[in-house]
Amino acid sequence: MEPIQNKNKKCSLKKHEEVDAASYCTKCEKFMCKKCEHFHSEFFESEHDTFLIKSNNFENIKEKNQIDPIIMKEHIKYLTEFSNDLKELNNKLKIELEKIDKIKDDLQKNIQNIFTRIRNELNKVEDEFLIEIEKRYEKINLNKKIKENEILLNKIKLILKEGIIKNDLLINECKNMDIKNEEIKNYDKLFDIEIPEEKDIKEIIEKIKGFL
Repeated sequence: MEPIQNKNKKCSLKKHEEVDAASYCTKCEKFMCKKCEHFHSEFFESEHDTFLIKSNNFENIKEKNQIDPIIMKEHIKYLTEFSNDLKELNNKLKIELEKIDKIKDDLQKNIQNIFTRIRNELNKVEDEFLIEIEKRYEKINLNKKIKENEILLNKIKLILKEGIIKNDLLINECKNMDIKNEEIKNYDKLFDIEIPEEKDIKEIIEKIKGFL
């Protein structure tokens, strides 16, 4: 690359383009007149001091866009080789991506299958509990007993209001009802269904959490 022929370079600032440059900052890649150099020093303080070339003879400074043909050739060769290597790497990464995509899909399907089976079993056990409770509730059928008692109470109320007993049917019906026995049946005991205790539930939950 040929050096710049004009030793007296001008300031890079457009409005100072007729003013001779007093320095050059290799970091900024700018020529500066005395005034611009002052602002440059204030703006960057001491950060760019090591990049400054303070001389009015810049024949060893090459323009930004001027690159030595030999260096250019080396750069082209490097970029070509790097590009080929990068393409090869990317092709390998694509193959790896296909592999892990399949692994990911298989894992997701397996996890879904496992937890579907668990949910199905949980739902089945839940249904069995609920059905058993409903059966026992229907067996007790207290609503029917209450309605029958209310009908009997209304009959008694009517008889007591009229003060006349025409036959012994109502008396016999009352005598056949064992009220004391009905009181001590402890219907709630029929709902003594064994379900998992809190500690067992926590243990199951912890085991599920431990899958990860």
